[in-house]
Amino acid sequence: EYADELIVSNISVIRKNDLRRFNLKNIFLLPFNIIKYFKLAKEFDYIYINTIVVLDFIIISKFIKNKCFIHVHEIPIGFIGAFFNKLVRFSGSNIIFNSNATKNAYKLNKTQNYYVIHNGVDGYKNVKSKKFASEEIRILMIGRLSYQKGQLLLIEVINKLVNDLHKRLKIKIVGDVFENNIEIKIQIQNKIKLYNLENFIELLPFSNNPSDYYNWADIVVIPSIKPESFGLVAIEGMSAGCLIIAANHGGITDIIEDNKNGLLFKPSNSNDFQNKINFAISNKEAAEEIAEKGFLKFSNDFTVENYKKNIAKIFL
Repeated sequence: EYADELIVSNISVIRKNDLRRFNLKNIFLLPFNIIKYFKLAKEFDYIYINTIVVLDFIIISKFIKNKCFIHVHEIPIGFIGAFFNKLVRFSGSNIIFNSNATKNAYKLNKTQNYYVIHNGVDGYKNVKSKKFASEEIRILMIGRLSYQKGQLLLIEVINKLVNDLHKRLKIKIVGDVFENNIEIKIQIQNKIKLYNLENFIELLPFSNNPSDYYNWADIVVIPSIKPESFGLVAIEGMSAGCLIIAANHGGITDIIEDNKNGLLFKPSNSNDFQNKINFAISNKEAAEEIAEKGFLKFSNDFTVENYKKNIAKIFL
């Protein structure tokens, strides 16, 4: 429907874990892939590279840069961040960032064009339900199980809230680990048991169709320890009418205005995080109003239609 031809071929993709583990297999293949794909790349009016880890095409883009657009969705840090920063600058290509936070993480050449285009999703308008309507306060966290995502911070906060007699809390943590990183899942399970929160917190596997979870939830939390480049879970939750409570850094700040269309707390600050949840519990009408403004923000700015329109402006 969207392409005249689909070519499936091996390309040199360099992952952060490859750099950490000094896995150089893709590096060895790189010269061959550059030669292989350079002629192909010259046949097209535009080259669109959908991530910074496609090493061969990014190097090729150095030599056909007016035709190349690299879509950057990542905020890498440390030596990995420095590597990708230099790679993007070396390319000299046109750059599409998915948020202002992502843009600010890179230093481009003065001659490089860049655009900030926020992601869009179809959303879950069809499951938008009345929130804060039951006696229970239903809190949802969706995402990969990792230290950076903040599941452990959420459990700490829920333990405090339960001890403060908020017995009506129900929490669902939905997600799986990356590859075989089972250690973090065990830590999450152990912390839930340590605090005797089994009746409050349910740990569930990743779902390709989380609509039922968004329909169930009153509040969606995003307690990321490290800044996210955007925040797809935030706009998905907004589309379903949920109140978003998120750490105040990264791309989420392009989406949420504190106390207007969501609630923001100081990153890694459990007391501030707890205060925001307490506010929603104690002020249901205000929480509903903020959530409704979040839904309107999604409808105006973060739909797939809006995303397509903004991307088309670059190429047409």
